[in-house]
Parts: sequence; C-alpha cells; structure tokens
Amino acid sequence: MNLRQLLVLIGFVLANPLRAETPVASVASVDLLRYTGKWFEIASFPMFFQRNCIGDTTAEYALRTDGEVSVTNRCRTESGFDEAIGRAWPVEGSSNSRLKVSFFWPFRSDYWIIGIDPDYRWAVVGNPNRKYLWILSRATELPKDQLNAALQAATSQGYDLAQLRFTQQSSGKSQVIADIRAARAAGADVVIPFMHWGWERDPFPTERQRSLARLLIDAGADAVVGGHPHVTQGTETYRGRPIIYSLGNFVFDGFELPAAKIGWLLQMSVDRSGVVAWQTVDALIDAAGIPVPRARP
Repeated sequence: MNLRQLLVLIGFVLANPLRAETPVASVASVDLLRYTGKWFEIASFPMFFQRNCIGDTTAEYALRTDGEVSVTNRCRTESGFDEAIGRAWPVEGSSNSRLKVSFFWPFRSDYWIIGIDPDYRWAVVGNPNRKYLWILSRATELPKDQLNAALQAATSQGYDLAQLRFTQQSSGKSQVIADIRAARAAGADVVIPFMHWGWERDPFPTERQRSLARLLIDAGADAVVGGHPHVTQGTETYRGRPIIYSLGNFVFDGFELPAAKIGWLLQMSVDRSGVVAWQTVDALIDAAGIPVPRARP
C-alpha cells in the first residue's frame, strides 16, 4: 500500500463509521457482455485461498456457449504465477448482478456486484455476509476520484474497510518489453504487440497509452495496435512506425453512442524490414450489429 492509498483509506474509515447491519444489496443490473474481460485487483479483504499471492492479481471473465461465464483468477507468488479456473452463472431474477462461482464442484460461493462504474472502469464485489470484498479495475491503477467512488460503494453497505489490503500491481511494461525482445531473439521478422488499454468511450488516448506505445517501439516493436475503448482513438507515427491506439468497435453492438458504432479495419503491408504501408478503413455497425465498410468518396 502506498502513502496515497493509505491516506484515502484512513479518511474513509474515519468518515464512514460502520452502519447498523442491514442486508447487502447488489446493483440493479449488470451487462455481462461489458463485464467480461480482464480486471485488475486493486484491493481486497485477506482471503485464505489467496494467502500465497504477493501481487499482480487479476480476474478474467468470458461468456461461454452454454450461457455461463468462465472465470480465470491469476496472481504472482514467490515461485511464479498461480492460476485457478472456474465457472459462474447468474442467479435467477438478479439481472446478472448476483452470480454463483464454483472452482471445485459441488462447492460454490456468492459473487455479488455491489458497485459498478457507469462506464465499467471499476467494480466492487462482495457477498451477503461481508466476509469477502474485492475492488477491481480495468487498469492497474485507479484515479483518486474513482477509487473514492469504489470505496464509498463498499462503506455505504457496511463493509469494514479496516480489513482492506491494497494489491501490488506491476505496470505491465516490463513484461511486454520482455515479450518483444524474446520474439526478436526467437527470429521474428515483424513484432506487433496488441494492447488492451484505455478507457471505454474515450476518443483520446491517455498519456499512459502514449508513453507506453512509444516505449514499446523503442524496445523494438514494428507497430503498436490497441483496443478496448469501443471507439477509435486516433493514430500517430513514432520513429517511422505506426501506433493505432484503438480500432474502435467492430462486432460489439448495443451502444447508443454514435462513435461506438464505428470500427477500423486495419490494412498493413509488411516485409522483413517491418511495416512498409498501412491504412485504416471505416466500418459502420448497422442495426443488425453487422460491420459494413464505409464507402470511400
């Protein structure tokens, strides 16, 4: 826990004394499709089954063909990384805000989403007896205002934040750089990392995206391509190599935002020297959720 996190936590414990015991309530509804993907654990209550985790804890969710959700939990330990794979299913009548999770059949546990950011940038997960609590984020760090909102979601439901422990998360830079160098060492002629980054519906890349993209090219990437915001985020050329910050939406329908109904088809020509030509082509998602290339003028 760094000093900023400690001060925020102390402030919340002092300003929000424990409330009288009232039943925990999950949020009104959750869009499971938007909820899928990777989440970084920002903080949690200490749990026995996470006793060997020392950092870089993540949870990744994906929809299964049978309507359930696959769950992959991962964390860094003293000896490497541990991983647990399970399944989850929505509780009937909960509008997907309450799930049952099982890693060892027939054992199952409650997974209640008690707080969610409107743009799904953070989530707070607990259970009815307040023994479990996780604060999750789409990024390895949460800005102060978003962290405050997540903490407020927990304290408003009577969770004792004195138990909360913040999780050490690496920035991920070293791993991606190591992967680029390993690919080069293995004889790859062209290396293009694809990054899952940025905030949903934000039309501009963050400064972190910009600095990381340039760092990856400095490390030997021939181009950098990104996704996740569901809107296009622009491009730039750095040291003669392209950076495409977000390809936008392509087959993810259900958004009312006009910008979220546009995706880019990326065309690249490469040879052993790297990327020699590239362009983006707009694709519009029609009412049926099908991407259609926009006619060129």
